Amino acid sequence: MGDFRITVKAVGGHGCQREVKDGGTVYGCRSMICPDCITARYVSEMKRAGVAVEAATIEHWPGTANQVIDEFDVDRNSSLAIAARTRRGSF
Repeated sequence: MGDFRITVKAVGGHGCQREVKDGGTVYGCRSMICPDCITARYVSEMKRAGVAVEAATIEHWPGTANQVIDEFDVDRNSSLAIAARTRRGSF
């Protein structure tokens, strides 16, 4: 047993609940065709499986002036079907 990292770099539609501004909580649209909500569900499933998730984020437009980061609160949300996250930056 040891550390591991999962990295996915993707291009396409993303950024549900764009009305949530900096510092707000994103609960997701819960659509299983939404990349954000698919990722949030995956994070929740990993936690339910007993994986110690140390950090999880969704980065929108990484490395640009418009970058928005949705940061999962990995210390809570273990019972939610889709993990909530805090938005850093605004669309």
